[in-house]
Amino acid sequence: FTDSGVIDQPAAILSEQNNSTVISCSHNDNNLDVMLWYQQLPSSRSLALIGYGYAKTNPSYEPGFEPRFRLTRKDTTTGALTISKLGLLDSGMVRCANVQQNPASVFANKSETAELNCSYDDSSKPNMLWYQQKDSSLGLILLSYGASSEPFYEDGFKDRFKLERTVVLDATLKISALSLSDSAVYYCAVSNKKVCLKGMALYFNFTEPQTLYDKQLSMDAFLLLVILLCLRDVFSDNILITQWPEYISSPVGSTVNMHCFQNDTDYDYKYWYRHVKGEGPVLIGSYIVSSSTNEKGFETGFKLSGTGKKKWSLSLNLTMGIDAVYLCAASLHNPKLDIIAPNVSIIEPSKKEQCKKKITLVCLAENFYPDHVKIKWFVGNKERKNGVATDPEATKVNDMYTMSSRLELPRKAWKKSSNKFTCEVDFFNGAETIKQTKSVNGIDGGYDRASNITLPKVKIHPPSPKETCSQKNIMTLVCTAWGFYPDHVTLSWIVNGLERKDNISTDHSAQQDKRSLMYQMSSRMKITYSEWVDPSNVFNCSVQFFNGEEYITVSNTLSGEKGFNKEETIARRVRNICINLLFPL
Repeated sequence: FTDSGVIDQPAAILSEQNNSTVISCSHNDNNLDVMLWYQQLPSSRSLALIGYGYAKTNPSYEPGFEPRFRLTRKDTTTGALTISKLGLLDSGMVRCANVQQNPASVFANKSETAELNCSYDDSSKPNMLWYQQKDSSLGLILLSYGASSEPFYEDGFKDRFKLERTVVLDATLKISALSLSDSAVYYCAVSNKKVCLKGMALYFNFTEPQTLYDKQLSMDAFLLLVILLCLRDVFSDNILITQWPEYISSPVGSTVNMHCFQNDTDYDYKYWYRHVKGEGPVLIGSYIVSSSTNEKGFETGFKLSGTGKKKWSLSLNLTMGIDAVYLCAASLHNPKLDIIAPNVSIIEPSKKEQCKKKITLVCLAENFYPDHVKIKWFVGNKERKNGVATDPEATKVNDMYTMSSRLELPRKAWKKSSNKFTCEVDFFNGAETIKQTKSVNGIDGGYDRASNITLPKVKIHPPSPKETCSQKNIMTLVCTAWGFYPDHVTLSWIVNGLERKDNISTDHSAQQDKRSLMYQMSSRMKITYSEWVDPSNVFNCSVQFFNGEEYITVSNTLSGEKGFNKEETIARRVRNICINLLFPL
């Protein structure tokens, strides 16, 4: 349904169990790029959100509707809903938007006459029916029907209800001598065999102001308003909300307040909307957790506030033209964003902090949505509460949340490698709580001997004599870096001033000696025989070492060996080398 443009979808679909069905939907307003699908079961007045999506993007689904419900979108104005493996529970009411009723809401005083208009664009449906639905009832009461200018009236509606129909496609229902019992939602329907319903709300001004604190309004209590509202933002279904007062009459210049209360939920995202007659509802602002945000155009004269999680209020400074219908809504989370679990990491104590008597571990939960998280610390398998300091609430950065917690420990507890420190983040995704953990072990007691930053020693080893005598054309240079701490190193090869990346094989990570706690690492470079026997070639192994504050380069250089005269054969070169090996001087 929409407050502007026309939406077209089939009036009714009959299908057998286990079959699949496709429900198409189209409209003529290119400005409406969000398409939402709802289900209303026969036993419920609530609209359950199936899913929604923007043009040319993947749709989002509410829990319980995947994988049998699939939303597709051809373009901005055309979409479809496919339901596979149909069951009896999928049966629901189909409403058509090509039946137009106006005005959407009627406010009138007692004893006056109200007029409700209905028009449609399908002359093949000559039958017009009018129904009444009371707030306290789930059923529709037929009050009038007929295909001519002389309709039939049901008992109880013959005296004050009059249906005027001068042409087939247009009619007016007049209700005279209004009383409070006439407050209801009225439906205009047209049919031959299929019926399309459209709802209209009728309200009354009271002679004496009344405040209905005990009147409970579900989100679909005013059907047409809710249908319009759901085009602007998506809300969780079946939320029971109490809104009061129902009507406000006050002079210009005064301040009025209206309130909402969540009866069965504790949703953090709460909203206020303004619905001016003849226009669609417009978001005034949102009240999220404990902070309010006003939309553009509502910065002054509109104040949002809240008391705890359940109650939120709207204060208005009355000016000319501010009169309208004001609506409140609540949501579990921002429907425009996906549910994203946090990334969890533990930041270990810095080098300087490790010299103190107490050290601090920091647990960081980042980039999650929404902000329903709890952080716990465990030492071994036992939860630790002493020495724990956790942020009071998550911090919002670019629509995502971040939260941290700190665990303070004696240095001797951290210097014990058998101690295991675990950060557990409990994240509620709207359906269940997901536990994510990150653990680190304490360091060995010998850490103090290696706690001083130690630069690596670097050496290039030439090809071995056996490799030289093998008569192969490929030689191997080996670079070793050893005796360094910590293990933040990168090895690279440079030949004649240019970095070489081909034919390089480097250890994936540095290896630690368990006794000295120092690290070592090696890298191998393949070169040709002619490169090695050319003394003008300079081979350099460069080790980039990070000491915690800056990068330091430690390197070693080796030149090629003196070669033979050009007229000597390769066989003679090899023979001379082997003779020297067998009969050294």
